[in-house]
Amino acid sequence: MTDLRFCDLLDEAAGRFGSAGIEGPRRDARRLLEAAAGMSSTELIAAETDPVGPEVAQTFQAMTERRQAGEPVSRIIGRREFYGRTFVIAPAVLDPRPETELLVSIALENVKPESARVLDLGLGSGCILATLLAERPEWMGTGLDISPDALAVAQSNMVALGVADRARLLQSDWFSALDSDTRFYLIVSNPPYIASEEITGLDLEVRGYDPHVSLDGGTDGLDPYRVLARNMADHLMPNGFFVLEIGASQARDVTKILVEMGVFSRIGICKDLSGKERCVYGHRA
Repeated sequence: MTDLRFCDLLDEAAGRFGSAGIEGPRRDARRLLEAAAGMSSTELIAAETDPVGPEVAQTFQAMTERRQAGEPVSRIIGRREFYGRTFVIAPAVLDPRPETELLVSIALENVKPESARVLDLGLGSGCILATLLAERPEWMGTGLDISPDALAVAQSNMVALGVADRARLLQSDWFSALDSDTRFYLIVSNPPYIASEEITGLDLEVRGYDPHVSLDGGTDGLDPYRVLARNMADHLMPNGFFVLEIGASQARDVTKILVEMGVFSRIGICKDLSGKERCVYGHRA
């Protein structure tokens, strides 16, 4: 193994990934080798014809075996890029998806006060709340999650992004940890929205590695939205704003749930770049 060069490892791994039907085989091989060697992409390009030490080769081999078994690259290297920042992830939290960046953009575009209190329900890695606080230095945030392990991951990300002093993280089953009179100007959530029976049909990279508690939205996938609709009005300031990520084909049902509460106004739906309805948003009347 000591005679191998970085380019040899890349070629061999990319070939195996391609044969396994992995999309973007060379991209994945490169990202894993960068992580195994502790190099940036620029450093790896410069070193492609250099020999590889046995420790790096062994680490890379173990990583490629995990990738061939279906584990996402982000899970293997333990981090994911989101809204231009790097977040640590772990088995206890969802792997942040690029589509969720739309939720952040909607919130930033619609909440104008120089100082706002933000609530993130189902905090996970903290990517949504930490990004909002990083983008708006005047804002304060509260993040709730039922999992103490998820809260630990989120806390580490808050510290890494320099927003921990403006973030209060609490273990909570939805709104249970909040006082009844606690109000926010903005509420955001990417709740579980997959119907229980559909989880087994998801891609292996999702059903095999994302925590099921963060996926399972009940029999019809809408249970979390019923909880959110019942409680958001009590914790939103007058004219407060909310943004919720939704699953495919759920926009009409989620909108109906919100309308039936009779306290939300200017409810809208936003599509992602692929044209899929991705978020529902609105105000408290």
